[in-house]
Amino acid sequence: MMTNLKDVNFGLNQFCGPAVLSSLTGKSTDECASVISAISGRLEIRAVDMKYLIAALEKLRFNVNRVDTISYTLFGTLSNLSICDGLYIICIPRHVVAIEVKDNKVYICDNHTKTPLPAESSARLSQKVEDVYRVTARDEAKLI
Repeated sequence: MMTNLKDVNFGLNQFCGPAVLSSLTGKSTDECASVISAISGRLEIRAVDMKYLIAALEKLRFNVNRVDTISYTLFGTLSNLSICDGLYIICIPRHVVAIEVKDNKVYICDNHTKTPLPAESSARLSQKVEDVYRVTARDEAKLI
């Protein structure tokens, strides 16, 4: 598989927000949940407000930009994104997934798939899309 998405590194936290961060960073879901917790002030991380997930991504050295979409479903959105290589997080009702578009192939990963899979095998393709964000890793900080 030629994707930059990583297998979800599960700790005790099994929820989608930390799982998506884990797939993007390689960190454990518990480490990702602690970053979200530090930002949101909530000890238990289950449902995550998008503003906290975005802030956590920024803290984990990603730039996050909202992408306008013209499709209502995940299938249509992925079809539109399939020509724009990059990493994305897509919000569907009460869930978030990590997506990578690379060389006209689309991969999906979340707390259910556990490992990046070709998006065409996803059972979520008919679901409504609420928001799409492009995420771009920033270079590691260099100590001088």
